[in-house]
Amino acid sequence: MIGQEAAPLAIEAWVNGDAMTAEDLKGKVVLLDFWAVWCGPCIATFPHLKHLQEAYGEKGLVILGLTRYYNYQWNEKAKRATRSQTPVEKTDEQTMLTEFGKSHELNHRFAIQSDNSMSEYYGVTGIPHVVLLDREGKVQLMRVGSGPQNSMDVEDKIKELL
Repeated sequence: MIGQEAAPLAIEAWVNGDAMTAEDLKGKVVLLDFWAVWCGPCIATFPHLKHLQEAYGEKGLVILGLTRYYNYQWNEKAKRATRSQTPVEKTDEQTMLTEFGKSHELNHRFAIQSDNSMSEYYGVTGIPHVVLLDREGKVQLMRVGSGPQNSMDVEDKIKELL
């Protein structure tokens, strides 16, 4: 995958920030973070994602948190996302993601994938799964899982690409 062109954006809805197009991403270093609200290792990466956003966001890094609908809703009393036993409307799940982002103090955009094409293109079989794209929109790094080594690899590559 290294050196390959980025997959076309296949996004149904944008949450926690304004919608973006492929044109908006041109000339930017883009970190695609495939994740889910129920994923403990994904949540473990949040402090590092916040650090990356703060340290490199003004220098040309764009972080996109890519997820999908999992039938979760926001439990205001518990201040957390909970899986619903009944179908959750898409707009309600989008609201849950907004509240989830606030509760974790995440400032990067979330994108709900319209289909599985992006996950399939990047070979996502486990999450968190990070893909780093250079300013020309080519894949430069892919990492699966959380932990200090992955965090260091991602940040070192961001520094190099910026």
